[in-house]
Amino acid sequence: MLISIFLQINLYFRKKINLFRMTKSKFFLAILIALIVTSCVKELDDELPKPDPRLVVNGILNPDSSVRVNISRSFDIFQNENINNSPFISIATVKFYENSSFISELNYIEEGEYVLKGFFPDKNKTYKLTAEAEGFDAVDVEINIPETVLITGFDTLSRSDNDPYYETTSLRGILHYTDPVEEDNYYMLECYVEYYDEFQDTLSYRQYIYVDDIDDYRYTNANGTLLWDDQFINGNETTVEFTFMEFGNYYEGNPNYETFTFKFLLKSVNRDYFLYEKTRNLYLESGGSENPFSEPVIIYTNIHNGYGIFGAESASSVNFTLNMDLQ
Repeated sequence: MLISIFLQINLYFRKKINLFRMTKSKFFLAILIALIVTSCVKELDDELPKPDPRLVVNGILNPDSSVRVNISRSFDIFQNENINNSPFISIATVKFYENSSFISELNYIEEGEYVLKGFFPDKNKTYKLTAEAEGFDAVDVEINIPETVLITGFDTLSRSDNDPYYETTSLRGILHYTDPVEEDNYYMLECYVEYYDEFQDTLSYRQYIYVDDIDDYRYTNANGTLLWDDQFINGNETTVEFTFMEFGNYYEGNPNYETFTFKFLLKSVNRDYFLYEKTRNLYLESGGSENPFSEPVIIYTNIHNGYGIFGAESASSVNFTLNMDLQ
């Protein structure tokens, strides 16, 4: 009996000693791994090559608005944008030319905005913009405003989803136009909606539009707008079908949401603007700077010696008014 008790006590202490040895070994192994890992860490901030900062120009030229651009500067990956490190360039010389003839310098407003008031650019002419600022290479860009493509017709239809808990109705637009013959054309479709709130104040915002999955190969949905070219439709009468509103029981019978006015803009854009929006959309879809594991996407730029986009557009439009009490 005493021998049996002694053997059990001996076995118990052996297990404790072995457990202690294993724990001690794991502890020293963890310390060794931590020392190896920390010894391999190197500060790369001062070793990676830093590109020289460049001017960034952003602006869209159209015949219905004065000339307006934003001038800022690029950042490298180790710089933080803040109040004391603003990207906007407040002292720059920005010049504007029409068909190689100097028109005027743009005036600085605020936060990198430069404006040439009272001048409206024209189609069928070539425009050049140059910008210079201390510490940066001078930049320039040259563009043409494309011809307007007219909307020849617009129809709507509704489609209901009879969910037993929440009935939803979607509105679809069918826009008609004729693509010009024997030239490359690039398009953007935007929608804006206007209505009155409960205080009878007018509210307006850009409305999200999208196409069915079956048409995805033709269109790019970029930030709620549609982008496409005339690769498959050159010179033909064409229709674009898209959904521009979904609503349910919340809107019906609500006196604050009785009338909506939609404005659809069919924009003819130049190739530079088209490629910029497509690549920018790819960048955002990949996660942009928030996703370090995404495939790199180079955003298109037409700014010589710099970054950004100076695009051009001309637009035709059509309005559609929706009265909710008629639904």
